[in-house]
Amino acid sequence: MNTNADYRYLLVTPVKNEETFIRDLIISMKTQSLRPVLWVIVDDGSTDKTPELIDTEAGETDWVKTIRLPLGERKRGQHYAHVCKCGFDYSIAKVNDWDFIGLVDADMVLESEYFEKLVSEFHQDEKLGIASGGLYYQGKLEKRRLDHAIGGCRLFRRKCFMDIGGYKVYSSEYASADSIANTKAKIKGWKLRHFPQIMALHQRANQGVEGAWRSGFHEANVMYYFDYEPLLIVGAFISLLSKRPHYHAIAFVSGYLKNIILRKEHIPDEEIRRFFRKEKWQEIRQNIKIYVGD
Repeated sequence: MNTNADYRYLLVTPVKNEETFIRDLIISMKTQSLRPVLWVIVDDGSTDKTPELIDTEAGETDWVKTIRLPLGERKRGQHYAHVCKCGFDYSIAKVNDWDFIGLVDADMVLESEYFEKLVSEFHQDEKLGIASGGLYYQGKLEKRRLDHAIGGCRLFRRKCFMDIGGYKVYSSEYASADSIANTKAKIKGWKLRHFPQIMALHQRANQGVEGAWRSGFHEANVMYYFDYEPLLIVGAFISLLSKRPHYHAIAFVSGYLKNIILRKEHIPDEEIRRFFRKEKWQEIRQNIKIYVGD
């Protein structure tokens, strides 16, 4: 294939104690038909064999660079975003000539033409701002909206990335940098897509009981922080209640009510809040199946 060899992209991977998966990702990156100009692996204080495996598998690869951050607690939300931002900032400071920049999680395995095919999709649509392939787990495609790029294996067009102010990190742990990037891109008129025919294999096991309960609280906190339209909150609750495990929905509504009682803060970006209270509702009405499930 290799028709997009002139397009240059930068890639960032945040890692912490990923000795089970990182070797497979490195192998799949080394076999890419279109390799990144620079791939920055940001090690967030791993205490297992992750650093040694990175050195062994990619130590002599001139387009791979490892940044090691001090050992510290990894929290959901702002800390993960901070780790990613360290990689983005380093990449952009090192390389001036690039067309795309992206993230790939440590537990991914990508088909050999993953990034070449993704770049080809950008080439065909100049309004495509953020895109990813389809995410597969145990051979099955994970159901996602086509107009939503998957966070752990996506690329940003350079102009889109600059348009949205780069990878923005707020102080709140509920300020999902992925949601902020996607929202800003939509506000600026960019398209978001994921392409199921471009395969990214997700190796990490699905969340267990405890993970689902925590996830319900986290989703409620995020939706409250972004100041979602109340009807969308109700729709999300109904959608979660219609699926197993049902306690996911219970955790969600409990978490949301707790935010109301404690009068927690919303995101300070008024443009984003306006989107989730007005434009988002119009978007959802066009595709109500997103919230009512199968």
